[in-house]
Amino acid sequence: EAAIQAEQRRMDLTGEAAAVILFDLDWFKSINDTFGHAAGDKVLTHVAASARAALRQPGDAIARWGGEEFAIFLTGVTIDQAFVIADRLRQSIADTPLTDIAPGLSVTGSFGVAAMTARSNFTKIMADADRALYQAKEAGRNTAKISTLLPQHPQKSAALDPVGSH
Repeated sequence: EAAIQAEQRRMDLTGEAAAVILFDLDWFKSINDTFGHAAGDKVLTHVAASARAALRQPGDAIARWGGEEFAIFLTGVTIDQAFVIADRLRQSIADTPLTDIAPGLSVTGSFGVAAMTARSNFTKIMADADRALYQAKEAGRNTAKISTLLPQHPQKSAALDPVGSH
């Protein structure tokens, strides 16, 4: 939260936009139940490292948001650019076999993306990203969705993401 507030002060001067991505691992409880909590912890560590590698500049940040949920803060991006980053990370996670952790183990993630401006309320940004995350889950998981409440994208719906549904 402190990093986002500091970035908002900077954005107030530069006029740049930013975005927040919330994502969680699909059916993570079943990973713990099937492969054990030690394997689940290794999966979380692996996914966090993959997400960290997707960050592009020093102002970007990732944090574990709770359980199997992560928050990514991207600076200097439009909502569409943030969506592309989220979808690439989603695909990277889905394409990475985790058989070194446990035989037959793989994981997917669901992603919600929300835009942020210098004047955005932190609680509302997170609620928008969370709402988009739940749209992704409702769409079948292993997908990324943009918050549909953005005034600059009124035409976007769960079925009209720039890269398409996954």
